[in-house]
Amino acid sequence: IAMAPDWPAGRINLGIALLNAGGDDAAQLPRCRAVFEEVLRRDPDNPYAHFCLGMLLMYQKDGAEAMQHFEAVLKKDPNDAYSWYWLGSLKPQEDKERLRCFEKALECDKHLSGALYGLAMDLRGTDPQRSQKLLEEYEALRQSDWQNATGVKYSRMGPYAEAIGRTSDRPPPPPTGPLALFQPDESLKVQLASGVKWATAADFGGDAVAEVRRLVRERFGATMVVLDYNGDGKADLFLAGAVVEKGHIRDLLLRNDGDNRFTDVTSEAGLAEPRPTLGCCVGDVDNDGRPDLLLTGAGVQKLFRNRGDGAFEDVTGQATLDKLASVCLGAALLDLDQDSDLDMVLCSFAANAADAVKRLQGEKITGGGLAVYLNAAAPVETKNPFDKPAPLNCKFQKTVLAGLPGATDASSVAVACSDMDHDRDLDCLILEDQAAPAVTLNDRLLHFRRSVLPEKLLAAANWNGALVLDVDHDGRSDLLLLSTGKRPQVLLNRCRSAAEAVATWFEVTATNAPPLRQAVAVDLNLDSWTDVVGLSRDGVPVLLHNEAGRLVYQPEALGRDADWPRDLIALTVCPTNAGGRPDLFVWSEKDGLHRYQNRDNGGHGVWVHLLGRNSVDGQNRLRCNADAIGTWAAAQSGGVWSGQENTTLSAGLGQSRQPLLFGIARQPGIEVLRLRWPDGTLQAEPDKIDTQHPHPDLQAGKLAQVLQRNRMPGSCPILFAWDGRRFVFVNDFLGAGSLGETGPDGTCRPPRSEEALAFSSEQLAPRDGQYVLKITEPMDETTYLDHLQLVVIDHEPGLRVYPEERFVTTGPPPSQRLVAFSKEVFPVRARDHRGRDVTETLRHWDRVAVDDFAKRAWIGFAEEHRIELDFGDRLAAFGPNDRLYLCLAGWTEYPFPESIWAAHQAGVPEQWPVWERQDESGSWHSLGKIGFPAGMPRMMLVEVTGKLAGPRCRVRLRTNMHICWDQVFVAADCRLLSPELNVPGSVQVTGLEVHQATLAPGHVPAEYSPDGRLPKLYDYHRAAEVLLVGQSGRMTRFGDVTELLHQRDDRFVIFGPGDDLTVYFDAALLLPLPPGWKRSFVLRTAGYCKDTALSTAYGTTIEPLPFQAMHNYPYGPEQHYPNDALHRDYRQRYLTREVQANPWPRRK
Repeated sequence: IAMAPDWPAGRINLGIALLNAGGDDAAQLPRCRAVFEEVLRRDPDNPYAHFCLGMLLMYQKDGAEAMQHFEAVLKKDPNDAYSWYWLGSLKPQEDKERLRCFEKALECDKHLSGALYGLAMDLRGTDPQRSQKLLEEYEALRQSDWQNATGVKYSRMGPYAEAIGRTSDRPPPPPTGPLALFQPDESLKVQLASGVKWATAADFGGDAVAEVRRLVRERFGATMVVLDYNGDGKADLFLAGAVVEKGHIRDLLLRNDGDNRFTDVTSEAGLAEPRPTLGCCVGDVDNDGRPDLLLTGAGVQKLFRNRGDGAFEDVTGQATLDKLASVCLGAALLDLDQDSDLDMVLCSFAANAADAVKRLQGEKITGGGLAVYLNAAAPVETKNPFDKPAPLNCKFQKTVLAGLPGATDASSVAVACSDMDHDRDLDCLILEDQAAPAVTLNDRLLHFRRSVLPEKLLAAANWNGALVLDVDHDGRSDLLLLSTGKRPQVLLNRCRSAAEAVATWFEVTATNAPPLRQAVAVDLNLDSWTDVVGLSRDGVPVLLHNEAGRLVYQPEALGRDADWPRDLIALTVCPTNAGGRPDLFVWSEKDGLHRYQNRDNGGHGVWVHLLGRNSVDGQNRLRCNADAIGTWAAAQSGGVWSGQENTTLSAGLGQSRQPLLFGIARQPGIEVLRLRWPDGTLQAEPDKIDTQHPHPDLQAGKLAQVLQRNRMPGSCPILFAWDGRRFVFVNDFLGAGSLGETGPDGTCRPPRSEEALAFSSEQLAPRDGQYVLKITEPMDETTYLDHLQLVVIDHEPGLRVYPEERFVTTGPPPSQRLVAFSKEVFPVRARDHRGRDVTETLRHWDRVAVDDFAKRAWIGFAEEHRIELDFGDRLAAFGPNDRLYLCLAGWTEYPFPESIWAAHQAGVPEQWPVWERQDESGSWHSLGKIGFPAGMPRMMLVEVTGKLAGPRCRVRLRTNMHICWDQVFVAADCRLLSPELNVPGSVQVTGLEVHQATLAPGHVPAEYSPDGRLPKLYDYHRAAEVLLVGQSGRMTRFGDVTELLHQRDDRFVIFGPGDDLTVYFDAALLLPLPPGWKRSFVLRTAGYCKDTALSTAYGTTIEPLPFQAMHNYPYGPEQHYPNDALHRDYRQRYLTREVQANPWPRRK
């Protein structure tokens, strides 16, 4: 401005900078206003100045004047969607103009998130069907990360609040020098076994199987894949049907010995038996960290498990693949049911070799389809991600799934896997001969929808395969398709909403490359844009160079066409040495393997080996296949960004499994690697917060191993209390109020919205005459808090008071009545399911629990375990009408819906705790389900009046849940308490309503363990930095929220992780405590919580709001959240803090 005082753009950009700085420094805002007012003095209609003043005034709560400025923008530019949206958001909810503004905003930009959401909410009472449709559209856009976000922050306010001169053009690839030269390496040594020679098509023989092999090699080329079978970090090679030994064709496993030497180890690896192999898919099917081999062939399919000692074990029979006698070509390994292990999809081309020959020669035959085998092995969970996983049993179950058709008239060729609709699960592109490609969408829980792409988009063809890559650098995977006799075609992913027709998701572009037999995706020149290396129909290696989003054929880029061997049948790209530059390996049918050395173009790259885990990680669980198939990874370094999906990276009959290569141009290394794992875990490396474990070395020229971690704490809302010195952890609560938990049958568990929580006088002391509680949310979820009441119990010493509380799955909920007792009857003896004496362990509530049982791979599941409690004759004196309660202190690792689903898939249903009593004959008789502690350590009560009478009493508790019992006894001399039963001189019960409550920004409390045992607790005074996805919608604005907690009225305090709710109760309303007496507390709570898990109904949005009268959540169209004046006023005055979910999460 000093240099060009009359330049409007300079002033506007200064004002925009001051506007955005004002959130952290309010002193900047008056200057910001003065700058824009000066702009308007010079140019009264300037839309930038009007818009930014509107945002500033709205931020300062001057809505009336803010609306005038947005109206001024719309006079100048009636198509500015953001101005329509902000104008509508400032109008009262009952004003019809508000709806018109949202409608106009959506006319201008149908993907504007705030307008979609606002209109959906405002129509809930008058047009619930359209409201629901809008909400679903909003949800679909959010899930695909394609919504145009709205918010009071830079880049989300609107284009008139963005600096002038900012370009939206995609930056070109950074300079890396010319394309690298590939030079023949004469020093390569391939040592075949004695008496072995390279096989040509003439060696196949003369029967139908031989003819299939010849025709497949002619069309697809041969199959060569990369793997590190012995775990030494060097790339080994597997070549299908590559050599002749004793007159028979066999496969070839070449071990990379370093120094440019490869050795035939096929025989010692147990792979030398002759078989008609056509394709090979590498993957870790038993989750032990070692690559296994799935081989397809002409009537023979094989699965070999890597034993880890240099040899493979044939587990074909265990997997029931020996019963699949058709001719299969391509195959895919992916986790179809999201249970942490890989399933198998094989492409059946023809029923037998004779039919396959006919099909390959162009005749129409039947008998193809997909063969789907679900991995039915019970997952093995490790205690932490650093433990070496034990192998799964290779147990598979052949399954027919709608959308993944089994036996059909189609000849299936290949499957490519990618998250095409951006909903965090893998979909499939299915290629069948003489048919248009079909997209199979994964709706989870083994539900799939098939949609054939229209002929006008992609005509039917004889397909060779497809691979996945991000062609145009937009953070979404595209597809490259190969077909016989046609140029490769690119399917650019343009999916904006999963609700749109699948045919609209893709834009087809042709390349200028010749037809290719096979191809691999790799950033060959390391400029961060993925290229493609393929083998042409003429047997010439071809480079499709990615030129800023276009795959362009570069003739002779890899070498002169005339210099290549004339009989090349396969190629692949991999580093000869760990972490090295990508070299080109080609297979000559006559002369075997050749290496073409990458001579370097000055670009840098980092190889990243992703290690998925099925493991405990602190209080979290990881549930990912070991190969991390389905992970989206993005590397950032300076201004260079590179992303790829760890899925189908080769087109053809071979699928390698090697580290991902990230080109970073001239940068020295990856500054941050962001990962979204298949189970939804979000991770960033290097993580500066995690100081306990070494970070991966992400420097250029390195091979980095990145282990899946979930460093985010997990719990329900948690309660802290002021104890006179600091805020101490009390417990979590509202676990039974979880919304939208989907069971294995697809239904949702009805939430229980009330819970009573006990804590002692040592945990709560007055602070300036007030009892002060803090409530925070440590989990990636939203809390809907409706009512709080602090019940204060003054009583004589020796009396214990607890609410009758527990988590129940069937029958009526616990009464939450206050139970006081002075006598505790402990068992004479107690033992666990292995017969060990645990009497003393269960006598004290001290975080030393009975926990010596095997934990299963699914969160919250264990082997069936029990505790037997022998009370002897200690209960014989109590009659059938004497009130007794069984008191059990302990904690539960809750089985989340994903765990229950995965366990059910393996045939292991949950066994909720039951209690049984032994009769005189020694037989056990069930007394029904007993419930369990709802989360972290707490005392649960079960009334047992009349059930434990008799001269001798022996009972047991049995379950397969991860429940750790800490203390068990029977409470006797019990009485019920309530304020209505108060008697002077006796126990006094007083209910205190909320005196004051304030919601403010806060932090996520850090986890800690006071004794090294589980479960971990929370320290309010230490903050944890965690990655959060969040949920989109409107939360309660910060400030006073006292009236919202006074009664159950569905007017919630809605808050999420990083928010801090402080609640005060007036201690002055209590009578003085008599000398020697004790004061105990019970907090009565009402509300709900909803997490962001993939299986949670409406897990990505705060809406639809729950309410007390709903039958279940989600509720049907016949029900809706109250829309009376009280609740409309509540929405307008309190639900004004708009938040957006973030698929690449922020730190809190």
